[in-house]
Amino acid sequence: MGVCLSEDETVKVRRRRTGKADPPMAGRAVGAAGDGLPLIHMTAVGAAREIVRTGSIDTRRCPVFDRDLVYFFVGRPAYRLKHGDDKSNYISMFPCLFMGRGTTLGAPYHVYPLDTGGLMAGVFGGHPDPHVYLEDYELEPNLASAAGHIAWAFEDLQAYYNGDLRPGLSETLARWDEVGVAFTSLARLASRQSNTKPDLRASTVEVAYSRPVSLKDAVDYAILPAQYLEDQHGPNSKFIERLTELGIAWEVYDWQPHKTPNQYNDEINQLVRRRLFGPKATAE
Repeated sequence: MGVCLSEDETVKVRRRRTGKADPPMAGRAVGAAGDGLPLIHMTAVGAAREIVRTGSIDTRRCPVFDRDLVYFFVGRPAYRLKHGDDKSNYISMFPCLFMGRGTTLGAPYHVYPLDTGGLMAGVFGGHPDPHVYLEDYELEPNLASAAGHIAWAFEDLQAYYNGDLRPGLSETLARWDEVGVAFTSLARLASRQSNTKPDLRASTVEVAYSRPVSLKDAVDYAILPAQYLEDQHGPNSKFIERLTELGIAWEVYDWQPHKTPNQYNDEINQLVRRRLFGPKATAE
């Protein structure tokens, strides 16, 4: 089991300049097909408006890798908006989710078994191993490696969704396997069995592309505020028509002003769970 410094201290994870981890994270993946993996992109409604208008999720400069990238998480709505804990009266500040498959997108720029932005920003506090570099966690840059990692670490997609590591996984790792031990220590932060407030970012597989992603190629489902589609003044007809043109089905949550965006995370989580695993699916 990993050792954290303290709840109040933050480990500064470093970038690797030379060499590579031994054994690397990438060497553990169990053979699996990745074409059917659900990919999720979350953003604010204001940004989603432009994404739907243009039909494309455009790249943005990533401060971690200093490249223009588009980010997805595999199968979990784990992303947290920048001002997610701030109350707002603007519906544009609240979450919108896009989900689809990566079958037609080609090879990703990178695949990681956790949220790299969160890791580098210190959101996991004292839990990371300070001697494991960011690049040590990297998986092979394809969706098959993402599926293989899920099979190795969680056994199946539903256990992964719940954040439940494969029973006994830690006991299979040698103490000198710093990367494996560091990952499993971080991944426990996402488990509902170990935390009253799990942080899914700690074990959600991140997939980045270095080119814009067409909604028609990759997205068939969205979640957004009901009031953005229609309120007491009538329907947002042009936006609804555009979603329909793009072949995107949608579900909604009941937005209310003067709440925080993060207050809707659990409801969005449940909608995605039902979408992936059926109407009777519940968290264990």
